[in-house]
Amino acid sequence: MRDLGDANIERAVSTGAEIARNQHQGDAGVPKAEEQAALATVLLAEDDPDVCSIVRHVLEADGLQVAVATDGQQALDLWAALSPDLLVLDVMMPHLTGLEVLARVRAGSGPAARVPVLVLSARVSESDIVAGFELGVSDYVTKPFMVGELRARVRSLLGRA
Repeated sequence: MRDLGDANIERAVSTGAEIARNQHQGDAGVPKAEEQAALATVLLAEDDPDVCSIVRHVLEADGLQVAVATDGQQALDLWAALSPDLLVLDVMMPHLTGLEVLARVRAGSGPAARVPVLVLSARVSESDIVAGFELGVSDYVTKPFMVGELRARVRSLLGRA
């Protein structure tokens, strides 16, 4: 018997592939040059290549620019270089955990320290979720996730709901 989580991920992979195909068929899904400058930038910090691919396709299909970090240190480096509008952060990553990255981001000063952070994690215990919120996470989504819910939460955090 197949786990429903596997079905959600397979559906998401299929949806992501469909989105990518549709975007490359003509100009309908491609923003014009003047619109690209106004696109929000999302830093996606995720070490699982399959999850990363799904989330990236979903966010790009919504017209967002996506930069990817595959470990915690790379996430901090890109955070400093890009000043993204949203950080989508896995908790269990190499070099620095997502919660360590979150603590360092929130310890900063200025507007960058207040940018919304959405945790996307397989850590589902109440203590893990509470720890994230105590460190300043804006929202917490557990894996496996539903693509529509992720999209809605990202839009909400970016003020596009």
